[in-house]
Amino acid sequence: MAVAGLLGELGITTPHLAGNSLGGWVALELAAIRPVASLTLLSPAGLWRGDTPRYCRVSLGASRWLARHAAGLLSRLVRYRLGRVLVLGQTHGRPARLTPGYAQAAIAALGTCPGFDATLAATARRRYLATTPIGAPVTIAFGGRDVLLLRRQSRHLDQLPPGTRAEPLPGCGHVPMADDPAAVAALIGRAAARAHHAGYCVDGSSAPGQDRCTEVHPEDPRDLAR
Repeated sequence: MAVAGLLGELGITTPHLAGNSLGGWVALELAAIRPVASLTLLSPAGLWRGDTPRYCRVSLGASRWLARHAAGLLSRLVRYRLGRVLVLGQTHGRPARLTPGYAQAAIAALGTCPGFDATLAATARRRYLATTPIGAPVTIAFGGRDVLLLRRQSRHLDQLPPGTRAEPLPGCGHVPMADDPAAVAALIGRAAARAHHAGYCVDGSSAPGQDRCTEVHPEDPRDLAR
């Protein structure tokens, strides 16, 4: 609701939404309560069965604890390529390519984020459930090296709309924007372009020059969960 309110304040009526991890989950929930033009989900959270997998909770909780209580040690460690692999390897597919400055900023952000603990607790017993149909075109992509959202635990796509398009992000981890920003930007651009060319209209009417709104029929998104 907070994001919907912000969009309203900014006068943005039908946005193209893109979200990573919890942001992907938020984008799905947002699309159920207000019009959107397209959805691009980058390793979205919430696509598990039942509660959040223990593996995710423990991994994120441990990372948070280390970032809060051992920030100095970790910040020194990530000055080195091997250190960045050890510290950021779970969330990034190419941690050795990241700069020490980026790694140190990531550690500081994780350790000082004021809403992290409350958000982790609030989502522990929840998952995404499709309660309202989403008419906008949906594209989903998991990083080929995402080891936080495991295939058999956190990639159940049955709640996503029919026609959801699955695309790969080779070499990327759970945070693909850091691993390959150009690939992520291109993915979002393609998703927005498909929505335009498909003639999708948020009010159910057809786009100018078309008899009706059409639907994208992509490859089977279940391929990402195999």
